[in-house]
Amino acid sequence: MIRYVKILILCIVCATLIYSCAKEFSDSNPFIVAAKGSLLDSSGGCLPSVVHGTYYNGVKTNPDSNYVQLIVHVASAGRYKIVSDTANGLIFKDSGFFYTTGYDTIHLKAEGTPLVPQTDLFSVTFDSTVAPGCSFEITVNDSTGRGNGSTGSSAVFALATASNACTNTTVNGSYAASVPLTTTNTIIVPVNVTTVGAYTLETNTTNGYKFSASGIFTSTGTQSVTLTGIGTPIAMGADIFKPQLGAVTGCSYIVNVAAAPAPAVFTLDGSPSACSNATVNGTYTANSALTSANTVTISANVTSIGAFSITTNTANGMTFSTSGIFTSTGAQPVTLTGNGTPATSGNSTFTPQGNSGCSFDISVNAAPVATGILTCKIDGVFTTFNDRANATNKDLIGMQNTLVLDGFAAPANGGNVPELQLFINNNNGTKVTTGTYNVDGFISPGYRIEVDYSEVLSDGSAILWNTSSSLFSPNPPFTIIITSITSSRIKGTFSGETTNLQQGGKKKITEGVFDLPVQ
Repeated sequence: MIRYVKILILCIVCATLIYSCAKEFSDSNPFIVAAKGSLLDSSGGCLPSVVHGTYYNGVKTNPDSNYVQLIVHVASAGRYKIVSDTANGLIFKDSGFFYTTGYDTIHLKAEGTPLVPQTDLFSVTFDSTVAPGCSFEITVNDSTGRGNGSTGSSAVFALATASNACTNTTVNGSYAASVPLTTTNTIIVPVNVTTVGAYTLETNTTNGYKFSASGIFTSTGTQSVTLTGIGTPIAMGADIFKPQLGAVTGCSYIVNVAAAPAPAVFTLDGSPSACSNATVNGTYTANSALTSANTVTISANVTSIGAFSITTNTANGMTFSTSGIFTSTGAQPVTLTGNGTPATSGNSTFTPQGNSGCSFDISVNAAPVATGILTCKIDGVFTTFNDRANATNKDLIGMQNTLVLDGFAAPANGGNVPELQLFINNNNGTKVTTGTYNVDGFISPGYRIEVDYSEVLSDGSAILWNTSSSLFSPNPPFTIIITSITSSRIKGTFSGETTNLQQGGKKKITEGVFDLPVQ
């Protein structure tokens, strides 16, 4: 509780209890449960991973740019720590907390200094994904010829030309108006490298699409670069592209775009009722955005080849769609990819191609109940106040927008239960934001805090240990740091001392952490 009499006597104003502590979750904290899940998709294959950054032997990695983006399937929320094996002086790791179930993305940050230039395979596991788990490759480049710093210097190279045309260029894939390019639409261009290093090669954009590539040349001499197409051709015709080296436009090559294909003729198996053998992939949870893992595979019976586009209705914030070209007739699978964020739990029905298509159902799980973390050490004893732990903004007497961080050590039992409350309030009545707050900030910059720890004695009685902002005699020091605050969650740390004015003595509070839902 906020002691208004003491606030008036000491001119101390209660400060808002901050929702969550930004302290990194620790494996030594037994009150934070371990997350459950795997690195596998619904078919048992490894979920995608993407390597970021450039690696050189003898150059220490930078975790901000050297990391592996990894998708994780979370079955139940909780603490996680994922670490790869060690190879060639490198290890990749990440830890934290999954708040919701479904598919989530983490960054395994690189640590260490690569020893030699080579390609190494790293394995990772998580919960039900046991050894050898899933893997990714890291290629360490030869640092020979690099400039100073942590990134490679630019390569020096030239395009092979003859009469302004790129020689021995290979155009891959099919090109048709109104058909989006895919990873099969590439151009292979020969180059002559005279200095190793990083390169970027990109063409002009014409008729709605272009080609580009980037990477590192690790050796000199003649070699090939594969540029990948991006975009959708607008019209049929012969399009001219010129790879550009910095400000210098290189040779040219031609891509022939065919006319837009005629629409395919097909029916969806099971029309006009339920789609036959529809396979729903991925996990669907309220308030969790769909990812590339959220797909539905149905069957189409094609009687005339051509272009197709299938889109469902929108239900519960979700829709499913796909497009492409049927190149053969007969029954074949079609995979629709989901987009959007389901708003509520329950079943929703989707109908591809409107009323003429078959239908399938998507079942959305309820969003997990947000739990709060409010922990600290009191005189060296680790204590949790996670029961009913939350953060609120309240208008108290004479104090608007008071941030209150509150939690109990145990469920309500009809008697006294140990409770910890932190209050923060700006003197001008504005909402509390991220920052550092202590007992000395009443005059400048103008805020008030109060900390109340209700201790329950062996006889069931309770005594209050307190500190707060003061104008006169200094109160026991206390600091609250808000590292992150949103409309739904607040995080931070706290530490300091509290005193009992009736019985005397002090309680030292250290290693305080909060990560609380805002109600």
